[in-house]
Amino acid sequence: YGTVIVDWYDMRALHSSYKKATATRRGRIIALSIILVIVLAIAGAYIYWNINRKQIIGQELEKLISNKSEGLYALQYDSLTLDEVGGDLSLSGIKLAFDSNKYSSLLSKSEAPPIVVKITIPSISVTGVQTKRALLDKEIVGKKLTILEPDIEIIYTGEGKDSARYVPTADVYRQILGKLDLIKIDTLEIKRAQITTRNLKSGKKKASFENTHIRLVNITIDEKKASHPGRALFSEQAFLECSKITFPSGDRPYNFSIDSISLNSLAKTGSIKKFRIIPLLNEEAFVRRLPAQDDRFDFTFSGLQIKDIDIHQLFNEKFIADSVLVQSAMFKIYRDLAIPRDKENRVGKYPHQLLDRLPLTTQVRKLVVADAFVEYKERSHITRQTGRVQFHKLTATLTNVTNDKEVVKENNV
Repeated sequence: YGTVIVDWYDMRALHSSYKKATATRRGRIIALSIILVIVLAIAGAYIYWNINRKQIIGQELEKLISNKSEGLYALQYDSLTLDEVGGDLSLSGIKLAFDSNKYSSLLSKSEAPPIVVKITIPSISVTGVQTKRALLDKEIVGKKLTILEPDIEIIYTGEGKDSARYVPTADVYRQILGKLDLIKIDTLEIKRAQITTRNLKSGKKKASFENTHIRLVNITIDEKKASHPGRALFSEQAFLECSKITFPSGDRPYNFSIDSISLNSLAKTGSIKKFRIIPLLNEEAFVRRLPAQDDRFDFTFSGLQIKDIDIHQLFNEKFIADSVLVQSAMFKIYRDLAIPRDKENRVGKYPHQLLDRLPLTTQVRKLVVADAFVEYKERSHITRQTGRVQFHKLTATLTNVTNDKEVVKENNV
């Protein structure tokens, strides 16, 4: 929008020129012809916009994605529906994928990103969207954005300065969102998302997130301003629910499983129904694959309640919370003494020291285990009989649980 200032004397001069030009029959014909051309041009532009507006908007969306990512990402969709008066926009059959040739080109120049994505979305709908701002000002402003049943694949390339990260950085989100100066949405809802992560070079799957629901409130992504440090995923409030998260333990024969996790940034709380460390082999099979003695773990933690959690830091790969309550826990450990012992130094490899190997920087002021069961089972190398010792109804309270070396230095007791 702008302001036009017209001088009164200029208006008089224009009116006088118009009277002179239309004083003759030929002048009137010329003036009417010019007016007619202008009217037809406006009418033609209006008709063209109404007929082709879906295609125009679609082409603009594709350009925004491609240009911002320097051709790394391409956007495709099956259909687009627009209600310009009501401000409603919907797309179906959306596919966002990275170009392998473009990635190879960036790789050859040592400019490849640490993470690329592939996204398939059956349906996206936006209400209250301001179409003109999107096309003219490169801004998306709307009331509610709903994404239904997306299938998201996050692929780790092992390249770039953030190659060790598991959680995508803000730059990755900005790159995918395209050449937009401002994105402002009152509410964003992602329903029933399936998310997987894998390694690009090996093809091995790293993690799986099933039936994920995300609700973000008051989202602002502004290219001209830095992200607010207190925001999670560019939003003032973030709510997350996931039915199941599974991921392997790398070179160890275990899977990790998290059932029914929920996070609330407004209340700063979180809950987990069950967290398990699951051995992939039974006791006999586990022993047969060992070159030397080792413990087989089978751990379950149930009813976890987390208070005063920093959701923003969680997306920075830091788990910081005031307290964690574990309502019940089970620890089962098995060892076969017939297997030869190795001669390695065990310092740094005891269970309580494995906290240092977690991919998340962890800092919990207080950890309470309300009811635990512990079983240690051992098989004799002489009699080949198995003995066990069990502990029931154990309770524990741990304070200052952390693997942050800086925090340990401040409170090293």
